[in-house]
Amino acid sequence: AVVSTQSTGTDATLVGGDYVGWPVPYAGYFHVKQHDLFLYRGLEMSKSLFPQCYRTDLTMMFVMAKTRDLLEVGGLSPELKNGEHTDFYLTLKSAGKKVGNCGSILVKNERPEGSTEFNALRFERFHSWHKMSFNIWNIE
Repeated sequence: AVVSTQSTGTDATLVGGDYVGWPVPYAGYFHVKQHDLFLYRGLEMSKSLFPQCYRTDLTMMFVMAKTRDLLEVGGLSPELKNGEHTDFYLTLKSAGKKVGNCGSILVKNERPEGSTEFNALRFERFHSWHKMSFNIWNIE
């Protein structure tokens, strides 16, 4: 369905889906007011991009995207590593690019045995990467 979405002539730059078993769908909308960033979870059901695919500002990071559009906005920031989600999707939004989420596309993301130590380090570093991203966008 993701490939079909990108090949139907939709003007979406990027579409993604959801992870099986993820407690909360990672799709929603950004709203920046003064120096605060608000994230509203959910999809705009009135703005269908394709059957079962709806407009949003962010989605999970398994995606099908138009390479030209991603290169045009600079792609992912290598400095942010694990905290690039917010920066990447704010960049797309500020460039007027459209993002979609297809809830019928599900991916199972199982972590290998022994990954507990890696995940602890990753989450420890996440806060510093997230802070860097907020500094880029002048968000507190």
